[in-house]
Amino acid sequence: GARELRGMKLRDIAIECLSRSGVSGAHRMDDDALFRAALTPDSAFTSILSDSVNKSMATAYRAAQPTYKAWTARGSNPDFKEATHYQISEAGELLKMTQSGEFKFDEMKDSGVSKAVATFGRSFGMTRQAFINDDIGILTRVPEAYVRAAARGINKLVYKMLGNNPVIYDGKNLFHADHKNLATNAGAPSVATLSEGRRLMRTQKNLRGLETLNIAPSYIVIPAALETTVDQLLNSIADPTGAHSGVANPFRNSLTPVVDAELDSYSEKAWYLVANPADIDTIEVTYLNGDDMPKLESQVGFDFLGVKWRIYIDYGVTVLDYRGLVKNAGE
Repeated sequence: GARELRGMKLRDIAIECLSRSGVSGAHRMDDDALFRAALTPDSAFTSILSDSVNKSMATAYRAAQPTYKAWTARGSNPDFKEATHYQISEAGELLKMTQSGEFKFDEMKDSGVSKAVATFGRSFGMTRQAFINDDIGILTRVPEAYVRAAARGINKLVYKMLGNNPVIYDGKNLFHADHKNLATNAGAPSVATLSEGRRLMRTQKNLRGLETLNIAPSYIVIPAALETTVDQLLNSIADPTGAHSGVANPFRNSLTPVVDAELDSYSEKAWYLVANPADIDTIEVTYLNGDDMPKLESQVGFDFLGVKWRIYIDYGVTVLDYRGLVKNAGE
């Protein structure tokens, strides 16, 4: 039955809805009277508008591909209270026993990181003028714009964690000499600087300092200014900076580049190595009950003739551990 309704204007759809609900003479109403009669909280016309907006939002959400999703972890909090994420240390080594020796007790350590979610939202509406002007594009363009804005907000917060180098759970900056995740040979991505960054990550110690984690980076996160340099480096068979063309490039296809222009506003030279979140915690985007889909609610306007929608999402961005992150400030 949808085929026969294609190409209808908003006024025609409103008339159709009112006629099916038993209102006679809807086609003779002027625009103001028609839309006042059609825009009631329980009307079919209002439901059609809300369904259209929800479908547009869902389509836009599936199409959105913010870069933070490639390398961050996804978490869940059951409510808005701060929750503690615990890191458990390595176990102590097993000791050789003598014939009459006793087993020595080993006590593991833990470290807690607080994480919380907050609500981010906006409201928008379709006014009387939009209905009369038959601006049906508002039902698709506006929800799409706000879905992109929701993803952009999370993306900005994630890269702010890298670019601003905030103080984290242990009272020190995320990238700090004491964390051994700040390269001392500052320079553009090259075989030498990548090698040093990889070494820093591999030699990180667990909480008690007994276990060497031996983590290898999986991603190189870069500003747009370094995209060409990194593409050339990761796709070259030979070392592009080598003195001889026959020197092999050990990093060819070994890292996944993640390019985001959010980083350019902090530094066009700094770049980062990031471990796979399945190997070790780094930065987590935490959602309320694990639901990363923006919510959309509608209301027939009281203070203006039209429909109001509000879109919101509950999330938080937290640094869980520094050991899977390495920064090089560039040259």
